[in-house]
Amino acid sequence: MNLQIGEQIKIGRIKKGWTQQELAISLGVTTQAVSKWETESSYPDITMLPIIARSLNVSIDQLMNFNPDLPEKEVKRIVEKAVDNYVEKGFEIGYDYVKDILNLYPNSIALKFYLGSLFQGFLLEENLLKKEKIQELYLESTKLYEEVLASGLREFDYKTRIILVGNYMMLKEFDKAEKMIDSLPEDSQDKEFLYGNLYVVTGEKEKAKEIHLKNLKYTGNKLLATMQVLSTLYIEEDIDKALEQIKKAVEISEILNYGRHSVLQIYMKTLIEKGDLEKAVEIFEELVDNIENIEKEFTPEENSSYIKSVLSKSILLDKDLDKIRSYEQVKLKELKLQKYI
Repeated sequence: MNLQIGEQIKIGRIKKGWTQQELAISLGVTTQAVSKWETESSYPDITMLPIIARSLNVSIDQLMNFNPDLPEKEVKRIVEKAVDNYVEKGFEIGYDYVKDILNLYPNSIALKFYLGSLFQGFLLEENLLKKEKIQELYLESTKLYEEVLASGLREFDYKTRIILVGNYMMLKEFDKAEKMIDSLPEDSQDKEFLYGNLYVVTGEKEKAKEIHLKNLKYTGNKLLATMQVLSTLYIEEDIDKALEQIKKAVEISEILNYGRHSVLQIYMKTLIEKGDLEKAVEIFEELVDNIENIEKEFTPEENSSYIKSVLSKSILLDKDLDKIRSYEQVKLKELKLQKYI
C-alpha cells in the first residue's frame, strides 16, 4: 500500500511556505531526513507522525492521505433520507436510522457533523421525550461533535465549536463551554454573543446585560451603516426609493436608541435634494433635539459632550443646509447648537 506520506509532507510544507530546513528545525531532525521523506526513499518513524501533523496543521489521516469520508453525493443522499425518516416516521425511527448509519460509517466525519446537526434540530422540536432522555441524547450529540473537532478538519472546525458551546451549556458543563468560547478566533463575531448567553445561564445577569447591549449596539450600527449606503446608492436612481429606505433606518434607530442623529441627517439631506423643504425643516428640528439629548445613547466613558460638539459643528458648517437656513425654526435651532461648540 502506497501511503504517499512523503508527498503529503511536501504539500503541507509548501502550503506553510517553509523550506525543508525550516521544517527540519521545527521537527528537530536533519534537512536530509526531510528530503528523504519527501522523495520517499525513507519514511518517518511512526512516533513522528503526530509531531509532523501538528507542525503542518493537518490531521494524521490527512498526512497519510487517508480519506475515511464518503463522497459528497452519498453524504447528501443519506442526510436527505434521515430527514425523510424524521419527518414521515417520527423522532424514534429517525434517530434509530441515524444511529445505524453512524455505526455503518464510523469514520465519516461529514456524516457525524451533518447528522448531528439534523438530530439536534429535530430534538428541539420533540416535546414527548423525558428530561433524562433529552440529557442522554445531548451527551451522545456532544460526543459526536467532540469527535468531529478532534478530526482536525477545518471545514467543520468553527461551526463545531459553536455547537459544542451550546451543548455544554445545555449539559450545565459551564467550564467546558467557557473554554470552547475562549478557543474561538479573537475576531469571531460570535464570541461576545456566546459569552453573553453563558452569563445568562450561569445567572450573571449584569454581565449578560452589558455584553448583549454592546452586541445590540454593534449590530445596529452595522445595519444602519448598510442601510445608509444603500439609500445613498438609491438617490441617484430613485429618490423616493431612497427615502423609503431611510425611513426604515430611522425606525430601526428609534428602536435601538442608537445612531438616530446619523440617519436623521441623511433623511434631511435627501428631502432637501428632493425639494421637500418643509419636511426637511421638520427633520432638522428633530435632529437638533436628538443631539441635545445624545448622552442617552452613550456611556459616560464615551464623552458625549465632545460628540455633541463635533456633531453641532458639522451641522453648522454644512453647506447642504443653506436651502433651509432662512426658515425661522432652523435659525432658532442653530442658536441652540452654537452653545455646544
